[in-house]
Amino acid sequence: MFAVEDMARSTGDRFFVDSGNTADGRDVVGAGKSPDTPFLTTDFAIGQCTASNGDIIYVMPGHAETLSTAAQLAIDVVGITIQGIGTRNTKPTYTITTGAVAAPVLWSAAGCVVDNIRIVGGKAGGSNVTIDIADSFNTLSNTQFISTASTELGIGAGLGVITLTDTAGALSEIQLLNVEYMGGAGDDESFLTVNDGVTGVTNVKLIGCDIKGTFADNTIQADQGTNTATLWTIHDCVLANLGGDNLVLTMDTSAVFYITNCNIFGANSTTKPIVGYAASYMSNVWSCEIGAAGGTALIASVTNWGA
Repeated sequence: MFAVEDMARSTGDRFFVDSGNTADGRDVVGAGKSPDTPFLTTDFAIGQCTASNGDIIYVMPGHAETLSTAAQLAIDVVGITIQGIGTRNTKPTYTITTGAVAAPVLWSAAGCVVDNIRIVGGKAGGSNVTIDIADSFNTLSNTQFISTASTELGIGAGLGVITLTDTAGALSEIQLLNVEYMGGAGDDESFLTVNDGVTGVTNVKLIGCDIKGTFADNTIQADQGTNTATLWTIHDCVLANLGGDNLVLTMDTSAVFYITNCNIFGANSTTKPIVGYAASYMSNVWSCEIGAAGGTALIASVTNWGA
């Protein structure tokens, strides 16, 4: 019997999801309270949670779901945690086959945590976007994205694998912690982008992330529309764009970004890997193709580097 000994973490309800237990698992009200009789899908489990109650959904090792329609997995209950169990390829895995539609993972509630899952591209020709985050105080951690040359996770124009949408209101306090992206030779637009850009996205943190891919646009595109995407912190990350004419990070003209202890590589032959403005770069190592600027180590703050 699975038990949570550290009750100090939360006193909310606990639910279990396991697609492998088809004999005893079912998506019906009243199930899901034990790993012996789990729910079969994560979205059904979310629907059983209570807002702001500290509820936790445990997704079991080897769990697998295919997300083929927009908002099929809707994180729409405030304050829940989706906790994957397993390591590397035994982590719960979500295969994305949506194609040219809206995000299959629509994250519209605030104060949620998604931890320790895998997301894999599964649509020939690619999918427009994978995760659309549209509210604040959310954390994605210890999550791995796998995209190949023919199964991209974010090919929509102006979109990314993860898109921060500030249409309804300004977003703040979004965290990506120990997130990994393994991209093939495809053309995902970006890994992380700000969409619409009406009200802005502030206080975003990328800590300990390893993002390497071939992006048609930027690895991180934070200058969409008329937004004020500012006060971002990028720390202890590896960020690379292996596209021949593309950049790692583009910022707003009024943005302030704090970038520390990062390794940054852009394969653009004529432009430095970061196009930014009121940004501070400290103790980073960056490089790009010969002809852009060569390689160097930044050991002090730099303003308007690449502007």
